[in-house]
Amino acid sequence: MVGSSSKRLFAGLVILAASVAAELGPDSRAWAAEPDAAAGGLTTVDADGAFRVNGRRFFPIGLTMPPPLEGMTPWGTTAVDELVDGGVTIFRTGPHGREWSDELLASAVTWNEAAAERGVFTWVHLRELASALPGTEGEARLREVVETLKDSPGLGLWKGADEPWPRLGPADLEHAYGIVKELDSNHLF
Repeated sequence: MVGSSSKRLFAGLVILAASVAAELGPDSRAWAAEPDAAAGGLTTVDADGAFRVNGRRFFPIGLTMPPPLEGMTPWGTTAVDELVDGGVTIFRTGPHGREWSDELLASAVTWNEAAAERGVFTWVHLRELASALPGTEGEARLREVVETLKDSPGLGLWKGADEPWPRLGPADLEHAYGIVKELDSNHLF
């Protein structure tokens, strides 16, 4: 049973997202209207330091741990749709507290499809794969994840290791970064 404080928090997040979306105007998600189906959404940073998706400026309003795709709000609407309607434009997906597996890769594919259907994007957390070393199972899994997801119109960004310093330095992350950029030059990391 969801408590009243959870309902208020969820309602508050939706109101905050809706307020930001209202400030951005009706075109705040227009960049997703014409995704490049062959390469997913092309993400870049322009000369002013602003994100661009498919050539249009993009202000990411995101959630790190979104509700399950099948999740419902306490009042009976689909939780993800409620958040998108409120202005959320990107959802961080991928493993939460466990390593990549075939099951999690299938889930990431499903999230990318759901994001594309809603005109929003995913921010795929590579987690342990962000420090994969040459010739390891981690490198093979990283290649599989990137190859599987890179062409999805729902993919927006790759997320590397979460707060790597001080346990991981730049040299620990360089190989995996190079693999991602080699396999997918269309999305920011």
